[in-house]
Amino acid sequence: MTLLSIAKTAEEFIAVESQIEELQTKRATLVDELSRMAPEIEGEHTFDAGDYTIIVRRSERWNWSQETLRDIFSQGTGMPVFAKESISIDKRAFKKLSDKEKRVFHDALTRTLMTPTVKVEKVE
Repeated sequence: MTLLSIAKTAEEFIAVESQIEELQTKRATLVDELSRMAPEIEGEHTFDAGDYTIIVRRSERWNWSQETLRDIFSQGTGMPVFAKESISIDKRAFKKLSDKEKRVFHDALTRTLMTPTVKVEKVE
């Protein structure tokens, strides 16, 4: 490759990168518009619009406060100052608990909706 051909390739690369960036921005705007049609709760939400079926999937991230969990589990006995412990919660098992059992852990859980994914299908 000559320096001239390398320069042309670099110029084309910059142009393509710019187009990709513009398309990603446009796509993000369209995802935002379409996802606003679905409720802001975890799950898959499907709706029809003319010849299209729109599917919005929302997942949720659960973050547990280690400090709060330690407080819940220690029930007054306390943890020694020199001890460290990591507590994890099995989400599937937790969901099977009764509402009364779940309420005990309410303050330890922060639920955050993740960025939705949107799929559009042409109805044939």
